[in-house]
Amino acid sequence: MNNVNQQQLDLLWHTLGLSAENRHRRTVSRNYFLTSPGCSDALQLDELVTAGLMSRGKPPAFCPQGEVVYRATSEGEHFAVASLPPLPKRTRYDEFLDADSGMEFHEWLGIEQPMIEYRGKSFGLSDEGRLISKEPACRMHSSRATGEWCKTKKDAKASYKAALAASKARRAEAA
Repeated sequence: MNNVNQQQLDLLWHTLGLSAENRHRRTVSRNYFLTSPGCSDALQLDELVTAGLMSRGKPPAFCPQGEVVYRATSEGEHFAVASLPPLPKRTRYDEFLDADSGMEFHEWLGIEQPMIEYRGKSFGLSDEGRLISKEPACRMHSSRATGEWCKTKKDAKASYKAALAASKARRAEAA
């Protein structure tokens, strides 16, 4: 079966409802591919018919009768499943998704997510007595550290990370 190119293999996987990337779509869930004769997919699928991996048939009654239905043969199904690449190593996030715990990811990891505190736009009087607005500010804080008030969220995050690192260093010295 060396004569099957990647596009044909992708069409065969699609016909069977398989996915090389999605770990939840590694078993056959369907077996059909409806297309118009003469289109690029049909030409590729016809080559799979010639190779004995697919068969060609008439469409169901509710579809236009000019269409063509392709189905994988048992040999094609075995070839498609065997051609799936190995899955990448499972990540902690994959485990979190499978756990279906009802928690947020940071809670599942046991990480305390910092809170963002905002000081909204305020108004005051200038020295000349004109009404002026003061820029909004924000900071991030948790039970472990508190960052400085900053004009942007990006700066507040950097300040919080610096305060967190300093707090961690103080705890390490004390231990």
